[in-house]
Amino acid sequence: MRTFHSMIFWIVMALTLLLGGGCTGHGGGKRPDFKAGEVAAVPIHDYGRALFSIPSGRFMEGLAGLSGEYGFFLRGNLADTLAVLRMREFVTDPFIRTVAKECMARYDDLQGLEDSLGLMFAYLRHYFPSEPDPKVYAYVSGLHYEQPVEYFDSVMIIGLDMFLGEASPFYAQVGMPAFMAHRCTRAHILPSCAEAISHTYNSPMQQQDLVSAMLFEGKRLYFMQSLIPGTPDHLLLKYTSAQLEWCRNNEESLWGFLIDNELIYSTDLNAFRRLMQDGPFTAAFGTESAPRPGHWLGWMMVQKYMERHPETSLAELMQMSDAHALFQASGYRPR
Repeated sequence: MRTFHSMIFWIVMALTLLLGGGCTGHGGGKRPDFKAGEVAAVPIHDYGRALFSIPSGRFMEGLAGLSGEYGFFLRGNLADTLAVLRMREFVTDPFIRTVAKECMARYDDLQGLEDSLGLMFAYLRHYFPSEPDPKVYAYVSGLHYEQPVEYFDSVMIIGLDMFLGEASPFYAQVGMPAFMAHRCTRAHILPSCAEAISHTYNSPMQQQDLVSAMLFEGKRLYFMQSLIPGTPDHLLLKYTSAQLEWCRNNEESLWGFLIDNELIYSTDLNAFRRLMQDGPFTAAFGTESAPRPGHWLGWMMVQKYMERHPETSLAELMQMSDAHALFQASGYRPR
């Protein structure tokens, strides 16, 4: 039976498509107009819940019982005594158990996320028809904040402990920078999933200059936008709403900074740090600025390219590796 939250998800998605998202050209033709009930949910195998539910006195037996459904995590480990000991230490660690308990409380029902993933993978298969059916797992990562979601060989693993809310005290306790806390919410799960998939398709650029780095990130963001249309831009960028607004209000200033300092084709590492490096803000523009403004500018350039070249498919865009040609063809200039 679908939960109340699942029903709300589909109502919101249907309204989003009705109000214009479903018929927008997005490279290679019109975006498909998926309807509620037409797309199958993607089941999430909750390895974290299963692992931390093993009785302490029957740990080895419990692991063996999980080896069928969760062989991705356990393959080869059951025969390795040291690996089993490390897993036991992990699940019996008081701090980790507290984190796992919070995960199970906050994510006791994954139906809404399963529906969202079903829609995201439907879009992925629209743009990349050969993409195989995914296998998705949720787990307790041990607060692995550098990679909250990973995707390889059509297998996705989601560290639910990285989405416990920005007020969670756990993140500071493991040394995660404070400015990243606002990204640790339920609303950031789906964008993190789309970002993880993008790494499979995003070809690196031939050149090694600033505009190449910007366009690589711009392709990534355009890919995410294509898989989860209707998602607020600030979530795709891992920005706050205020940070996104700062970028929009300062587009001309950002562009002028690039031109005046001859940075577009620069290979200076300081330029990369100033415009591409993560942080609470961009030092060159003050404490009220957004971090990584080069990511946002790269996205604007890619959007402009796709507006001018609507015949380009998403697959073709992601294969583009000549950053200079892409930049010139975009004709990008601030509005």
